[in-house]
Amino acid sequence: MSIKEIVIDCDPGQDDALAILMALGAENIKVKALSVVAGNVGVDKTLQNACKILSLAKREDIPIYKGATKPLKQKHVTLEDVFGYSGMDGTSYWPCLKGNISSVSASDFLSDLYSSQSNIHLCALAPQTNIAHALKRNSLIATNIPSLTIMGGCVFKEHIHNRFGNISYDGGKTYAEYNFATDPEAVHQVLSSKIKQINLIGLDVTRKILYNGEIDKKLRSIGWMGISVADMLATVGPEDVLDYGALRKNKNDPVRAIHDAVAMAYLIEPSIFVQEKIPLKIDLTNTRGKTLIDDEGFLVNVIRKVNEKSFFDIMFQTLKNLK
Repeated sequence: MSIKEIVIDCDPGQDDALAILMALGAENIKVKALSVVAGNVGVDKTLQNACKILSLAKREDIPIYKGATKPLKQKHVTLEDVFGYSGMDGTSYWPCLKGNISSVSASDFLSDLYSSQSNIHLCALAPQTNIAHALKRNSLIATNIPSLTIMGGCVFKEHIHNRFGNISYDGGKTYAEYNFATDPEAVHQVLSSKIKQINLIGLDVTRKILYNGEIDKKLRSIGWMGISVADMLATVGPEDVLDYGALRKNKNDPVRAIHDAVAMAYLIEPSIFVQEKIPLKIDLTNTRGKTLIDDEGFLVNVIRKVNEKSFFDIMFQTLKNLK
């Protein structure tokens, strides 16, 4: 079996947590490091949450690098209404050892890593700020990144609200996906780099893979790790109720999206996905962060579909593998 080494840039987040745990339980993935950035909540909280995830999995050996506290140019907007005050509701009882927190910044770590390494894949589950800072420090590192897999953007309208995203900064007139809207300049910096292959899993795909009561029940049946993850994912916030309330079978049905976990499944088993090369640009003016199809844009490997059953099979198996 070929082992794929990866670094995960993230802003945990319940869906980040699930994605990281899936990677740790995948037999063909080796997690080399985590880097964290301000996103769902501030960077101090995402750092704390990263420690909790690795503590739960008993993988405190994996180093964590603290990154950017804010986007490149605009004000940072957090999502406590979705993820809770801590950014990762439902995990208050998880162990939290300090872990292997490095004194090196995330951007310096990425820049130094890819100055010499060319076989470690990069997975971005958050705003692209850390990666953009690394590229600004040394643009040549892009040629040493074999692939970058991003959860972000919304190339085609998502089917829940028929919009090109899940956040609006103009009172609901226009929408973009949160990770891209949080730092559009960083996304542009990344897409315009010379990274060999960029895989994009957007909101139009991830909103079709939903956690619910049926999945919750099955997850709790696989043991302590499953119960811990289910307790986390069952914390459905008010924004999730607004988005997915019509899909609930009862008022306690924990229907929510698990965006970042879908992106991680692509790294674990790309064969369950349908993909297409599409030229993209990022709107930096009107609808900041909106993903635009443009013939003069940057060619990106866009994920169009995923086999839902296969995704959940992978999710359950990788979590079962964690002892």
